[in-house]
Amino acid sequence: MMLQAFLSISMGESELLAYVLAVLYLSLGITALVQLIRIQLRLPEYGWTTQKVFHLLNVMCLFARGALFFIFPDKWLVNIADPPDRPLFYYTAFLLPGQIYFTTYTLLILFWAEIYHQARSLPLKHLRPAFFACNAVVYIVPLGIAVAQMQVRRP
Repeated sequence: MMLQAFLSISMGESELLAYVLAVLYLSLGITALVQLIRIQLRLPEYGWTTQKVFHLLNVMCLFARGALFFIFPDKWLVNIADPPDRPLFYYTAFLLPGQIYFTTYTLLILFWAEIYHQARSLPLKHLRPAFFACNAVVYIVPLGIAVAQMQVRRP
């Protein structure tokens, strides 16, 4: 792989690094899960607040990344120039956690924008549709590329 040659990482070091990253991701995921449970136990009557959804998305992203590094310790260094053999699997396993991460932090930006707009007495009606539209593009475009790659590979 080109990236391995550039970084001069041996296969054993690459797998060790993958396991270290997996443990770190899973540790952070457990921390986020504990925080989510604490918030829910403290304030169950409020339902799903922005803070709870933020922690839930973090848990999903961190656990997905941790599992990915544990399950595929030798496949995490991907050569961008070489398209994947199974595009939908690649999309789900490798790209989806990053997209969940993107959604997590666009949710944080939405939260800050709502606070700002409320403080300035500005309308809020365009913020959530913009959040959903932005996230829809981020999820649909790579999925469309994966489906197109599958169509091209079929004989």
